[in-house]
Amino acid sequence: PGPAAGDAFQLALASADVTAQGLGSAAPVTASGATQTGGLKTVAIGTLSLAPGANNPTAAQAFAGQTRVLQQVRLTAAVEAARLDSLVIRHSGTGDPATDLTQVLLYRDLNGNGQVDGDPLLDTATFAGTNATFSQGGGLLSVSPGSPVDLIVVYTFGASASEGETFSLLATAPADLSAVGVTSGATLTPTGAGAAGGVQTFRVGALTLASGSAPPAAGSIAVPTSRVAIQQLSLSATGEGARLQSLTIGFSGSGSVAHVQTASLYLDNDGDGALGALDTLVQAQPMSAATVVFSQGGGLATVSTSSVVRLLVTYDLLASASPGETYGADLITAGEVSATGEIGAAALTVSGSAAASNLK
Repeated sequence: PGPAAGDAFQLALASADVTAQGLGSAAPVTASGATQTGGLKTVAIGTLSLAPGANNPTAAQAFAGQTRVLQQVRLTAAVEAARLDSLVIRHSGTGDPATDLTQVLLYRDLNGNGQVDGDPLLDTATFAGTNATFSQGGGLLSVSPGSPVDLIVVYTFGASASEGETFSLLATAPADLSAVGVTSGATLTPTGAGAAGGVQTFRVGALTLASGSAPPAAGSIAVPTSRVAIQQLSLSATGEGARLQSLTIGFSGSGSVAHVQTASLYLDNDGDGALGALDTLVQAQPMSAATVVFSQGGGLATVSTSSVVRLLVTYDLLASASPGETYGADLITAGEVSATGEIGAAALTVSGSAAASNLK
């Protein structure tokens, strides 16, 4: 084995250790003088210590499709630079990291703020049971003396976790690190300890569809006419805010869909079931078939968890409609509505229905 930390070395040269002869005579020459002693050299091997990061994450909620920081660890080297070869992370919580996560990533947190904001990705890992290992040929990174390095572990959540399941990481221990000294090549024995990350509690977002509280009444209309209020529906979100991505409206009545020039979707901001100055047009679509699909990039409407959004469907009717014909909108089922989470952008489960409209 090589020298150990603390081993000391020193060389001394005494006159008796010197052998010499004359250049011309080749006769032995006796050396004289005091013994010369060199400086004492003590072997020092680098160290690597770990500690919790200054911005180790606190407890929070997590949603499908969302990326969350689970843990921040600080590494500090002394004597010589240390090369981190591997890092083991250990799951804690009721969730299953092997099936409920789509990504497990390790970043160097350049500014130490505990967030992913342009930081370099060091490695990705996959959980086998409750452990996952980050490692790279040639090492994950080097830590120079006097320049501590912050690391953050990041999860991207899939959609398979259940409501209320928890995800966290146990405190990083010295045995979870493998490192060597860059100069000495010696295996280092890390010291210190990290801290457990804040518990992330998984929430399942959902959108509920229902009939509006002020559905447009049945009645007689004169044609041609525009923006006749036909159907009111309401949307409410739980878990996280929802972004309405598409809504399909089906025609009903004895009249011909060919007599409906345009179907329009409004935000019924005052919730009265009638089109007024406070209401906002979301989208207008030609009614060329028995169904019309409203959809647009960025979503049709945003539904927060603290409020109910009411929508109003209107028709523009042509003069070709005949007296006595009726016009309305069919039952809207959950399958005719699609939405994504406002936070994680994952598809949400939609439930409920909106009753068929009264006929005009």
